[in-house]
Amino acid sequence: MDFIFGLDDNAPDFVESGTYPATVKKATEKTSKGGNAMLEIIWRLDNGLELFDHIVDHPAILCRKKSDQFLAAIGKEAAKGTKVPVEAGELDGQRADLIIELIDGKNEVKGYALVTEEPDSAKSGLPF
Repeated sequence: MDFIFGLDDNAPDFVESGTYPATVKKATEKTSKGGNAMLEIIWRLDNGLELFDHIVDHPAILCRKKSDQFLAAIGKEAAKGTKVPVEAGELDGQRADLIIELIDGKNEVKGYALVTEEPDSAKSGLPF
C-alpha cells in the first residue's frame, strides 16, 4: 500500500450548510452493516472538498427518501415501486447538487437535486 504525503492546501476542511454542485469521484457497491445493498460514494465538490456518502437500499423512510432523491438527481427517476438498476461504475463522473449540513464541524450529505450549474473545470476542460 502506498500513501500520498501532504494535503491539498487549497481544499477546505468543511463547507457551511447549503446546496453545492459536485461530481462522483468514485462509487463502490458494498453491503451495509445491516446486510442491505449500499453505494459508497466519494463526492468532489467544485471547491475541491471531498465527502464520503452512503446510499442504502432499505425501506426505511429516510433511506428511501435519500435514494429517491439520488436517482432523480442522476436522471434515473422512475415510477413508484419500479426497480432501477444502478451500477457503481456508471456513476463515476455523474453530477448532482448535494444538500449538505454542517453538524459538529463535519459535513453530511442529506439530499440531492439536479445539478444547476456547470463546474469551473468543465469550462476549462479539466476532469475535476
